[in-house]
Amino acid sequence: MPDAAFAFHQALVAGDVARCREIWAVVGSHLPQPNNLGETEVIMHRARTETKNIPLSKRVFSHDWLIERKYLSGLPDRLRPKRDQVVPRLVSAVGVCVSSQSKLIDRKEECKEIEYVMSQAAGEMIDAGIFDKARTQKRMWDAKDQWIRRKI
Repeated sequence: MPDAAFAFHQALVAGDVARCREIWAVVGSHLPQPNNLGETEVIMHRARTETKNIPLSKRVFSHDWLIERKYLSGLPDRLRPKRDQVVPRLVSAVGVCVSSQSKLIDRKEECKEIEYVMSQAAGEMIDAGIFDKARTQKRMWDAKDQWIRRKI
């Protein structure tokens, strides 16, 4: 096939599944072949998302086609529609877990109350825009100590 790369590129741009399969059977005969037109279509759309010299509108169309059918897209994140971009976000979190070491007395309710006041204290620090670990821990321990003093 003379200039198979050009013909394959044209078939990709046109979205011509049958032509892509035909060309691949000749050029890539030594490689595994798609079993049917459905498999070929998935491969074609994936190739369109990854090929830089395919018009962006066609790459995005293929991206949408793949995502709709639960296939992975090869479209770079920066070119994806905002709804599909994977944007890392920095988040803050505080974990609070309180348990009693007493084997004699069931203190589950007290532990839940202490956990609640400590969580509230952490939330107040976050709401105030304070993300310092040491200060947040101190505030949480102070809240716990205040709860204990009220109960004594």
